[in-house]
Amino acid sequence: MKRESRDLLIAWTIGVFALIAACASCTEKSWAPTEPSTVNEVIVLAETERFSRLIGVHVAGHMTNDPYIVGHQYATGWYVGQHGRDAVGDAYYYVPAIRDLRPSVSDAPESVVNVAAHECCHALTGPGHDLAHWDCMETYATPTYPRPK
Repeated sequence: MKRESRDLLIAWTIGVFALIAACASCTEKSWAPTEPSTVNEVIVLAETERFSRLIGVHVAGHMTNDPYIVGHQYATGWYVGQHGRDAVGDAYYYVPAIRDLRPSVSDAPESVVNVAAHECCHALTGPGHDLAHWDCMETYATPTYPRPK
């Protein structure tokens, strides 16, 4: 009985360490960039560069086939990096979602231009959709959510 308890404890400990290792690799996810292959992909990367200069941040745009899941849906784009003036970071755009957007260069909420502005505004204001982010979006594109109070 003593040996069975010890074996069970060892197996349990190994399982816990395996879970810890798996969770650690999830938090350090890197998205594999791909080369742009459609008009929308080229536009969103060019607009990311343009908005980055306009807003005063340094954001590099990347296309990826690896999704970032928010809640129960795939994000169209997401920003990873520093926040504030002169912030440095990366905006990732999920290829299938970008391909479904309006291809025209416009500030319509469902356009690739708006998505690029949205991610560059996150570089300036941080991860939330607060008033500062809304003001940035209103200045450079079209807010896609109601004005926060």
